[in-house]
Amino acid sequence: QSFMNKPKAAQAICRGSAVAGLPHGTLVEALELSAAADAPFLVMHIAREPEHFDARRALDGARMAAAVLHARGVKRGDRVAMVMPTSSDFLRAFVGCNSLGAIPVPLAAPMTFGSLDRYIINLRGIIQNSGARHLIASERIRIAASKDPALKELLDDVLTPDALHELTTKVAPTP
Repeated sequence: QSFMNKPKAAQAICRGSAVAGLPHGTLVEALELSAAADAPFLVMHIAREPEHFDARRALDGARMAAAVLHARGVKRGDRVAMVMPTSSDFLRAFVGCNSLGAIPVPLAAPMTFGSLDRYIINLRGIIQNSGARHLIASERIRIAASKDPALKELLDDVLTPDALHELTTKVAPTP
């Protein structure tokens, strides 16, 4: 199906602009406008402890994550594979990638009953097919990836969510 035959909403998403009645061109634009209006954003329930975000806090966290990712070599068009649980760190990293113009590649974490070796084989294929050069993953995955010769060749950087979180507390958000 050609681009022009797609519904206007799909064309808007492909162009990254607000047309066809869509209020925002990008996720980052929507968050910026919400932050400017002091809008509430979301509540995440993690381990039964709710974490409340307003749009400003979410945007600042995303900008700090973007600064860290940029300092580690992530740039516009890069793919960043993310093996992270649903969390505030995931939100910051996902929106941070978007604000850099990078492409987040969210992946499911390995199942506790599955073999880590099998997961690494699958991860290798996904990394190769997606073109991701950066990975944010648990320490367990980081260690396993560092032992896999093919992943070592494919990836420029592997960062844990804990390290990303720690590093974001040390940088100022960039506008």
